[in-house]
Amino acid sequence: MPIIMASPPSTRNSRLDAPRLRLLRKIAHDRRTFADQVARRGMCKGRNDARWYEPGLNPRQADALCSGCWVREACFRLAVLDDTMDLFANGGSIRKVAGVRGGFTAKRRIPHVKALLKKLRPSKKARAAA
Repeated sequence: MPIIMASPPSTRNSRLDAPRLRLLRKIAHDRRTFADQVARRGMCKGRNDARWYEPGLNPRQADALCSGCWVREACFRLAVLDDTMDLFANGGSIRKVAGVRGGFTAKRRIPHVKALLKKLRPSKKARAAA
């Protein structure tokens, strides 16, 4: 009879304390909520064009691209959460953040992503001690 063993906890998650775990749960809940709103009512729903990922769009063009959309705020928040969780889970550079979502260019979303990543990642002291 084969023996089934549980996989060891990932090193990243094992370093998370209770406040960070609560924050991850809140992010997961908010992502589901915002994704549902955007999927149901988003102006870009069902469109497969590349307008939202054109390089070099300025904030005015990004704002115009999403003007009139009912769920701009939810789309922006979803973008920040998606970008943050992608970087938190997979690592990589903040340069991976791209496109226009919620009327915000990637450049305008990056400060929000960095702030949320700072709350999720352990401090340098905690990382050095581990």
